Amino acid sequence: MVFVAIAVLFLAGKIPPRELLIELRVIRSSLGCLVQAFDPDSISSGLQLQVSLENAKKAFELGENVSDSLENEFLLHAAGTRKFDLAISRVGVKDTSKFLLFCDDEAKLKSIAQKLGASVRKFSPTLTAAQAQKIYGIEKEIFQTLSLEQAVIEKIALFSD
Repeated sequence: MVFVAIAVLFLAGKIPPRELLIELRVIRSSLGCLVQAFDPDSISSGLQLQVSLENAKKAFELGENVSDSLENEFLLHAAGTRKFDLAISRVGVKDTSKFLLFCDDEAKLKSIAQKLGASVRKFSPTLTAAQAQKIYGIEKEIFQTLSLEQAVIEKIALFSD
């Protein structure tokens, strides 16, 4: 797996999620990097995102992609669904004052944060088993044999609704 940069960004002013995503698209184009934003409270670990990105890339290689962009395919895989609306409700940015930013280049992630006027903090997952059950539809019994991270990765790898 390729090393990537993952951080939680904090914006002083709140803007609608759609505006943030438009701004990120413009920045992404100017910097030439892969960028995706997530709700930090919905993600189990950085590994979940790395696995999701690898699965999204593989979907494109095999011609099995659902979306026409790698960024959107990445979001779908991180949520474990083929439905874009469901992916947004599961792992999409809900509060732009605090969001998780994934970038394939650490220096560019810092540049993006600076362009947005955001402060940066290390990502420390807060997702609980109860939240994972609700967000991803994971059955409670799974946590008796798998860690939270393993359970989420296994569930999203199924890529089913």
